[in-house]
Amino acid sequence: MTVPDPALTLRRADRVRLRDGAAALGAVLDDEALDRFVAYAGTLARWRESANLISYRDGAELVERHLLDSLACAWLCGTARDIADLGSGAGLPGIPLAIVDPVRRVVLVEPRRRRSSFLRQVRRELRLERLEILEMRAEDFIDAADSEPVDVAITRAVWRDDADLRYAVPWLRPGGVLLSMRADVRHAIPAAMKDLVAEPSLTYRVGRGPRRRIDVFRRTRP
Repeated sequence: MTVPDPALTLRRADRVRLRDGAAALGAVLDDEALDRFVAYAGTLARWRESANLISYRDGAELVERHLLDSLACAWLCGTARDIADLGSGAGLPGIPLAIVDPVRRVVLVEPRRRRSSFLRQVRRELRLERLEILEMRAEDFIDAADSEPVDVAITRAVWRDDADLRYAVPWLRPGGVLLSMRADVRHAIPAAMKDLVAEPSLTYRVGRGPRRRIDVFRRTRP
């Protein structure tokens, strides 16, 4: 891995911005959590080009555009025993959610080998023992003997076609919740589909960024 550009890591002002922004979203970050976010940012900076990860110009943009945006759904996860981040990519939102609650099981589902290697490196460096990485497509759940349904599944810019949300159903226990994070609030809210009942969507804004939306669905059948 290359030496990270200092501009792409989190500095003192970025830590403060992250702590205060998380608090506004209902997520409390102690010093240990902030240290883990700093470590995560450093690993991102080292791997982002070789693993084709996310783009950002500096630590401030990383905080607002990616880290805080990931934490926008933290309160919706409530007391969920476990969470699956479907199509995790760089680990967003799964890794921030695991940092906030390292005791909870968080499953990162990512089919690309290089990105999965990055996620395993993050798990080692941040010592997130309850973090699981499954190198597979979310669509292939029924073929994965080691997979186990979760209380909450999350997609963040994964499937372009709303009909593909059906692939999240097997990941959910009956009564479980699917959160679909949207960058465009003008996008039509998907209608209920087989085994998924639509609940009220939620809109939010991080800092001065654009309004975003989380569409909420609940699994109704076993």
